[in-house]
Amino acid sequence: MAVNIDSAVSGIATQVDKEEQIIDDLSKNLDPSNTADVMKLQMEYSKYSMEEETVAALVSAIKKMIDNITQRM
Repeated sequence: MAVNIDSAVSGIATQVDKEEQIIDDLSKNLDPSNTADVMKLQMEYSKYSMEEETVAALVSAIKKMIDNITQRM
C-alpha cells in the first residue's frame, strides 16, 4: 500500500491552521461570564490538542519508517 505522506501532512496542517484561527477568534470575542462561550472555547481547544497529537504521531511514524529504511541499507 502506497502512502502519500505529503498529502497526509498537508491535510492535517490545514486543519490545525483552521483550528488555530477558530481559537484565536473565539478568544478575542469571548465573554468569560458566558458559560456557553467558555465551553465552546474548551471544545475547540480539545480538537486542536487532538490534531496536534495526530501531527506528533505522524511525525514519529515517519521517523520510525525512515530509521527502518536506513537500517536496512
